[in-house]
Amino acid sequence: MQGKLYRSRTNQMLGGVCAGLSRYLNVDVSWVRIIFMLLAVTNGAGLWIYLALWLLLPLEDVEDSTVQANIRASAAEMRGRLDGLGHQAQRTIGSASPQTILLLGGALVVLGVLTFLRRFGWLRWLNLGYLWPLLVIGVGVWMLVRYFKEK
Repeated sequence: MQGKLYRSRTNQMLGGVCAGLSRYLNVDVSWVRIIFMLLAVTNGAGLWIYLALWLLLPLEDVEDSTVQANIRASAAEMRGRLDGLGHQAQRTIGSASPQTILLLGGALVVLGVLTFLRRFGWLRWLNLGYLWPLLVIGVGVWMLVRYFKEK
């Protein structure tokens, strides 16, 4: 472990948390990112831990700042990053084909209806834990079919 734990300015994808942790623990940043993604996907803890560290850890060049100052600066940075991601998502969705929007919208509606019905006990037999892998497989197959049709 090396010195002080901080968020990286130079090797950040979102808030610099993973790069800062990787430097502190002296491990490759890819492993830290994979662990956070696995924690986020499996039980959601990775997302909450990442957000908490983003708020609490100082940036690498900031000297002796208070926790309150870190939180204020990190919240402003987070807001700016999320606004940028929102604008990027709008541009991406705006440039998507109508078929893609129809497919994704339909999948979200079906998933929402199934979840709703399961909550009220009408589909107790349906285990939604199996639905996610099937959804991922379906999207992957659809992408491959589309790719090979274009070739």
